[in-house]
Amino acid sequence: MIKRLKILRQDDSSSIPYYQIFNYELLNDNDTVMTALRRINNQKIILDINGNECMPIKFECSCMQKKCGACAMRINSRPRLACDAKILEFGDEIIIEPLKKFPVICDLIINR
Repeated sequence: MIKRLKILRQDDSSSIPYYQIFNYELLNDNDTVMTALRRINNQKIILDINGNECMPIKFECSCMQKKCGACAMRINSRPRLACDAKILEFGDEIIIEPLKKFPVICDLIINR
């Protein structure tokens, strides 16, 4: 099963945000948004859906046990922990954005 991840990216705090879309092949029913982000970044060459080579997606993650909150982001407009948000909970397209009330450092990393 293929899902689309539409990720709001921003090169740094002064640059203009833009969306980049990636295809993600669901390999396991327990895959989470964090699993997807890590798997995308682990590719030797990261390509978006248009075939453009991309830099790795920047995000924070620490415990992977739903306790620390480091992976908090907006997933389909709701604040969620990426390590707890299962891909199967969402439709064919998943919109991933940084939390709104904090300044963005880069991509999904915010200044708390």
